[in-house]
Amino acid sequence: MKNIIAGIICLIGFVYTATAQKTIKGKVYEWSNGLDTIDGEQVDTEYYEECASYVIFLKEKEDGRRKDTFAWGSTSAFELTLDQQQLKKYKFLEFVKFPSGDKNDIVAIEKVKSDSIDVELYFVVYGQKLDPNAYVMKPAIYLYPEQETAVSIKHTFKGTVLNTFPEYKDGWNVVASPDGKLKNKADGRNYNYLFWDGSTHFGKEHFVYKDGFYVSRKEIIPFLQQRLAQMGLNETEINDFIVYWLPALSKNETNFIHFWVNDDIDHSSTLDVEPKPETVIRVFMEYKAYDGTTPKLPEQQLQQTLRKGFVLVEWGGGAIGTSKVE
Repeated sequence: MKNIIAGIICLIGFVYTATAQKTIKGKVYEWSNGLDTIDGEQVDTEYYEECASYVIFLKEKEDGRRKDTFAWGSTSAFELTLDQQQLKKYKFLEFVKFPSGDKNDIVAIEKVKSDSIDVELYFVVYGQKLDPNAYVMKPAIYLYPEQETAVSIKHTFKGTVLNTFPEYKDGWNVVASPDGKLKNKADGRNYNYLFWDGSTHFGKEHFVYKDGFYVSRKEIIPFLQQRLAQMGLNETEINDFIVYWLPALSKNETNFIHFWVNDDIDHSSTLDVEPKPETVIRVFMEYKAYDGTTPKLPEQQLQQTLRKGFVLVEWGGGAIGTSKVE
């Protein structure tokens, strides 16, 4: 009996020890900008790239002092395990660019829930992060079959999907009506479109543009109305797009705008739809404030798109330069 009790105690101790640890893994990226030579040309670029030289510190408070050096990074990928005592004492991890120390990111340990995280090192000046414009997207997917149709959608994304609405689970399964109304089979509720967000990291080549548009603040609305209609969006989709992006675009006196059209967002996001739509229109707008001094690029040429048969439309966009997809 004593042996059995001892065995149970050992087993409990093993389970407790295992659950008292926390493993965190992921990749470290660093924000970079400046002039780069790409394809023999000097271009002004803003992008994230993998970082393979950094130090990880343990901290008791987010704004407190670095208490302990936890690990040194020699590759962008990392995996670390915190024991019970460390979890009790420390609440934050701070990733710092080495040897310059000019970029960092602080991670709250208790908020790490996923299997893998992305750490993004920002420039730090006088103790303040220079947080670049977030690469924000609001992918909205609309469906218009010719008659009421059961539609299934599988979404593949080269990154981490964070949120979906309605909940994605193993895919979206809806009953779509010709007027665009969607009834989600999982919860029986009605939706106007499907939504997802996530995070990924594009290479610097993604942000090298050969053409685009330069749009003043007062011309934003008529410009979007004209160009989105040219690409095939209807009034409802155009209005939804403008309502969402107008506040961000209106912050700048002039915006540089480039559209990605039907290219899977530079091959990062694909949709597998059954039954297959006859017309697919996927429009993603990227923008940034124009400084007025950089030489202007040629105007982007957009194709006229006509809608016919079963139509799928997806629109989104983001500030040029970073990687967050919301």
